[in-house]
Amino acid sequence: GCCRERRWRMEAPAAPNKPAPMLASRYSAASLGGKLIREAIRIRHLKQILMRNLQGKDIVGPVDCYYTLLEVGNKDESDSASMEEEIFRSKIESRTLNPSWSTIENCTPKRATATWMILRVYTRASKTQDWRLHLEKNFHLRDLEYFQPIRRAGLGDLGKSGPNTVYLVLIDGVCGFPN
Repeated sequence: GCCRERRWRMEAPAAPNKPAPMLASRYSAASLGGKLIREAIRIRHLKQILMRNLQGKDIVGPVDCYYTLLEVGNKDESDSASMEEEIFRSKIESRTLNPSWSTIENCTPKRATATWMILRVYTRASKTQDWRLHLEKNFHLRDLEYFQPIRRAGLGDLGKSGPNTVYLVLIDGVCGFPN
């Protein structure tokens, strides 16, 4: 018994000199080489929404803006009429064409499996004007297009953005709407 135990210890491989690589979570973009696992994405993975190059016929300079996020669901499986419920309203970003709204907090949809969403962006040129619907996007979370991972120092360079480009920051990467 004693000799066998000693022999086993001698045959055991030495510990590696460097730590093992971090394994990606099953939901992360890194786990599939930059492709999010589409079926696993839920609204709870959404951390922030950014918009770049805000443009429109009524926009001639920096504007005030905010967005609402609505979940879409059917009232009943047999009923084809959809129901919309606001689950988040951002704070107002003042005098900007490139809003970077603060982190999404307390965004709790009624259904944990909610995946169909509506993003509505509202703008106004001055505090004396009424809010106008500037952009509305209906989307399914699994249809988002993956752009890049989140870097330690922040989002990094998002590259050249077209007019009214929306970026959705998820827990492991930056996504947007497919063209």
